[in-house]
Amino acid sequence: SRQRREIQDRISGLEKEIADLESRQKELVAELESPETYAKPGRAMEVNRELMDIHDRLAMVMSNWEKASTELDRSGDGSSPQDKASASKPA
Repeated sequence: SRQRREIQDRISGLEKEIADLESRQKELVAELESPETYAKPGRAMEVNRELMDIHDRLAMVMSNWEKASTELDRSGDGSSPQDKASASKPA
């Protein structure tokens, strides 16, 4: 159905956003592990602030993903919600 496709599209967009945020999070953690980061005045604080922002955004996007997945499950296609959740949940 059209509604189901719209939900699937929304889930795909959220999954991409999650992947992008997780990728940026890894970059920032690597930067914090680098001694050069601490040689630049204020850079470690900037990185930590961005990491906190990404953490908050990831929590929000993951919550939206879970809601959309539940909505998709309720739209029904014969498979169980557990099957879909384990098959499509982002890493």
